[in-house]
Amino acid sequence: MNALEAEFLEEYKRLEGFCNDIFSGQNGVSEYIDEMKANETAYRALVPSWSTDLRMLKHLRFLRNKIAHESGNSGCTAADLKSAKEFFARLVNEEDPITVARNLRKKEEKPKRKKKAAFDTNNAGTGEEAELKALTGNFGARNIEEEGEETGTYHRRSYAYEKKENGEPPKSGCLLAILIFVLAGGIALIVLALLGII
Repeated sequence: MNALEAEFLEEYKRLEGFCNDIFSGQNGVSEYIDEMKANETAYRALVPSWSTDLRMLKHLRFLRNKIAHESGNSGCTAADLKSAKEFFARLVNEEDPITVARNLRKKEEKPKRKKKAAFDTNNAGTGEEAELKALTGNFGARNIEEEGEETGTYHRRSYAYEKKENGEPPKSGCLLAILIFVLAGGIALIVLALLGII
């Protein structure tokens, strides 16, 4: 066994161990190949490199068996070692064909959500909602529509907003909340002044 074959076997062992963890088995690369064969018709169209990856994995397994069970030149090349390393990196980064195909399939299967009102503008409500509706003239609600996950929620004191990726409302919504709060405080001061309390 030459140095290249020894390095290839070490890399293959890493690949095999990772696949063993994925499939909770002992022949991880073979199980990965079997999984690719079983889902070839469903996933091949989603992942352009599907057939190439399948052939490559079969070749890597063949080389490993030849090195492990036969003496003499296996025909292992630096390109084979590179393929094993790159496929291992793709597995770790969840960029391997099975993971990519499953993620794409999940995105296709997500149902669209219907429009949801932030709150019912026809119902006057009680407490803070009624005050808000009186102050804003029932303009505080708007409809939010997105595909997939629900992206909008209602903030009780001020407005409906669409969440950003970090979960915070847009700055214009914050200004609206501050404006409503200041107006409510100003109205309260005017009422108290008229009643002679201040």
